[in-house]
Amino acid sequence: MEGGPSGRADLVARLDKKTAVVEVKGSTRSARERDAAQLGKWVSGFHAENGVRPKGVLIANAWRRRAPHERTQPAFPAQMRRFAEEQRFALVTGEQLLRMWLYAETQPTRKRAVARSLLDCVGVLADEGEWTPQPALRAA
Repeated sequence: MEGGPSGRADLVARLDKKTAVVEVKGSTRSARERDAAQLGKWVSGFHAENGVRPKGVLIANAWRRRAPHERTQPAFPAQMRRFAEEQRFALVTGEQLLRMWLYAETQPTRKRAVARSLLDCVGVLADEGEWTPQPALRAA
C-alpha cells in the first residue's frame, strides 16, 4: 500500500496483479455521489498514466458524529450504489474495513482471502463474511 499521487486518490494498493485506487471520505451524513464521481476520476487518471485499469474502492466513514450503534441509515445512497455497480467499484464503510483488518490480524493465513474479498466486491460490501462478528458480540 502506498500513498496516492498528490491531489489524487488517497491510497494505491496492490495484491498480486491487481491494483486498487482508494478514496477515503468522512461525512456527518451518508457518502455522496460526488465522492464516487471523484473516485471515477482517480480510476481514469491512474489508467491513463499507468496503462492499468485499477479497482476503485471508496471507504466511507458515514454518519461519523453518531455512535456506531446509532448509525442505522445507509452509508451509501441508492443512486450512488447503482453508479458504483456500473463502474465495478467497491463501497465499504470504515467499520467494515476495521473488522476486516482485525480479523486478518488474528487469522494471518486468511489475510489474502480477506483482501481478495474487497478487491472482488462490486457495489456495497456485504455485511457478512468471516470477519463479521456474531450477532451476540455486536454492540447493543
